[in-house]
Amino acid sequence: MKKIMIFAVICVGGVFGYFAMNAMFETGKAEKAQKAMAAEMNKNLPLQVDELTTLEAVTNEGSALVYNYKVNVNKDDTDLDVFNSEIKKTLKATMCDKEPFTTLYKGGASYVYIYADAVGEELTEITIDADTCKS
Repeated sequence: MKKIMIFAVICVGGVFGYFAMNAMFETGKAEKAQKAMAAEMNKNLPLQVDELTTLEAVTNEGSALVYNYKVNVNKDDTDLDVFNSEIKKTLKATMCDKEPFTTLYKGGASYVYIYADAVGEELTEITIDADTCKS
């Protein structure tokens, strides 16, 4: 599970710096930057993260970048509270109160992580944005 959390963070970092720093996030620019980033990341997908996890697709919904993961587990056999809690804790530790994320959040950017089990049943959806980082 720790590898899943680490990869979620790594995915944000790689291509992110390039697009993030090239957009000053005025009205409409956050959406354009997130769309460009999603397109760039999808060139290398699907990507096997670890023995259980695959990053299937990255999309954008307005100024939100959405990461869609498939985890080779059965939803009924997974402690969803622990799964959600651990991933959210790691994402917040990595993406809150740190640049370039704080600047991006001010511009309206957000990041959504959707994890589904082996048959497509949603395990969790976590949004990281300015409000999440305040809580």
